[in-house]
This record gives sequence, C-alpha cells and structure tokens, in this order.
Amino acid sequence: MSASTHWHVYVFGNDGVQYVQVNDRYGNVRVAFANVDGQLLVLPMGRDARRISTPQQTAVISSVAVPLTSYTETVYRDGTLQLSAVPMSDGTTVFNATTTTTTTSSPTVTPCDDPEECSSHSP
Repeated sequence: MSASTHWHVYVFGNDGVQYVQVNDRYGNVRVAFANVDGQLLVLPMGRDARRISTPQQTAVISSVAVPLTSYTETVYRDGTLQLSAVPMSDGTTVFNATTTTTTTSSPTVTPCDDPEECSSHSP
C-alpha cells in the first residue's frame, strides 16, 4: 500500500475504524494511527510515535532540528488520507498525516483479522 519503496504501509479496518501502520524497510514499526470519522488518532507505538503530526496533534520536534523539506516523501495516499515523511537535520523523521477530503463519513474498510492478508506492501 506504500507510495514509497522506503516504507511498508499496512492498512486495515475494524468496526468503521481505519488503521494505518508504517514500518521502515527493515520491518521496524515507525508510526501508527487510526482514522475515525476524519479524526486522526495517533497510536502509542513505533519509534516515531511522538513525531507524527495530525490535524488534532502536533509532533514533538527537537528545537534544533531543521526539516529537510526538499526530501519530503509521500508514504501513503488514498481517497481519505495522506501521509508524508519529512527527514530532519538531526537524523530523525517527522510524519505528517492529513485527511484529503472534507467529508466526515468513515472510510469504507473491510474487517480484518490478519493484517498481512488484508494489506500489501512495497518490495
């Protein structure tokens, strides 16, 4: 599901909630969040769990780190969400998750008991 070969994105849903998990190319969980009726909720998991911004939450960023915006990369995009990764001058990555539509209805998601079966990822 990833828009980039640098990241593996897993998307699955349950009870009208869309879950997105991002792993790096080595399989390490970096961030995860949920989409509930257009509200993005950061989940407390992954190496960068504090470094993800949503319309509802601001990322925790070092006061001396500078965003290297020319290297910003789209990690995931669908009809309701967009996620980008912004490398920082201190070697960290900040993720920005936004909704891409103005509707407040839940995305259509299929219940999934096994995320590996419900998702694909980049090579």
